[in-house]
Amino acid sequence: MILGRLEEFLGKRNLNLRILDQDHLIDWFSCGRDTLMDAWLSKHAREWQAENLCQVWVLTNRNTPGDPIGFFTLSSHQVTPASIPKPHRAQVKSNKSWVNNLDQAFPATLLGKFALERNSQGQGFGEVLMLCAYTQHLEAASHSSAKFLVLDVQNDSLAEYYSKRFGFFRALNWDGPGRMIKATKTIETELIGALRH
Repeated sequence: MILGRLEEFLGKRNLNLRILDQDHLIDWFSCGRDTLMDAWLSKHAREWQAENLCQVWVLTNRNTPGDPIGFFTLSSHQVTPASIPKPHRAQVKSNKSWVNNLDQAFPATLLGKFALERNSQGQGFGEVLMLCAYTQHLEAASHSSAKFLVLDVQNDSLAEYYSKRFGFFRALNWDGPGRMIKATKTIETELIGALRH
């Protein structure tokens, strides 16, 4: 059902989302900010996908289906309870007493890469691409649970971007600029509202 809503949402905008294939022209992709991200897509994305290390999703205009507007990757992941602030651990209030004391890792999905082509930036495609990531995360979580969507950021400005624009929060006890986390239940609530427009 959620995939059908996404398809309708994208159709109204003449957009298409599909898994990376041989028809995508990725050799010249540039996000304009991170040459390592660009190089990963052009040189390694197909290899990683073939090895089931991640799924690479590509957003395009339906009139130019080979030219990426943006892309993201998703893969299975885990997060330790200690990295999640207690108010965010239990998604059902009546479960707080035992969920807050779990020692085992929580299942999660890693949003490993997320980038827009530089000529597509500043046009609202970032929100569309994130809605696509949310939808695919929820679809995967409906078959194999994932309590959180997780991403790692390289600097404080990116942490602020994902916090203010998309509502991710910083993980606890994490070395480096930051691990950002968002609960699946929150994503589901937001996505249902967003796809109505």
